[in-house]
Amino acid sequence: MKKKAGQTPNAPTSREKLKSFVERIANLETEKKSISEDIKDIYGEAKNDGFDPKALRKIVKEFMQTQTQRAADRETEALVDIYRANLGMLDGTPLGDIARRKYEEELRDAEQEARREDGEVADAGAEQEPDAPREPTEDEARSQGRDDHANGKRIFDNPFLAGTRQRAAWDEGFCEADGSDGMDIPSAWRRAKKTNGSEE
Repeated sequence: MKKKAGQTPNAPTSREKLKSFVERIANLETEKKSISEDIKDIYGEAKNDGFDPKALRKIVKEFMQTQTQRAADRETEALVDIYRANLGMLDGTPLGDIARRKYEEELRDAEQEARREDGEVADAGAEQEPDAPREPTEDEARSQGRDDHANGKRIFDNPFLAGTRQRAAWDEGFCEADGSDGMDIPSAWRRAKKTNGSEE
């Protein structure tokens, strides 16, 4: 029997290719199911130790992101907070640090634009606003964390903005003075267990 022009000897047939694709996909689906079960088990372990699975899933997602992706998500969340505030949906929760800064920037920009439209021009010799106070270094923030612990403050009393190096350094100093890693879960935060053994 003559081979068709261009046909490679011993080349897999369409049926063989299809079978190979199906087998490879099936094997990966089996591995995916096994990995998914392993992940579920780890979340179960974390839940038994008092961690909230929903919060843990969010932090795992963030942990796997790049810095650029995290920054984009924070920007989006800041806008969502501002939208919530304008719609009265914050339910007494204060604006987040990033949202508050963004909101203040928008107000400042709007005021400057309004002044420009009114024809206000700053005098060259006008008194300038004083420079913003110098931000403490990480070492200074760490030292402040140790001092605040000695003065009876709580870990929640961190005075620095979320996401800053100073905030992380303050936490390190506080935990160092406390002799903990800061991950002890307060009993008030743990999910209460029902008498039948299931969690509320």
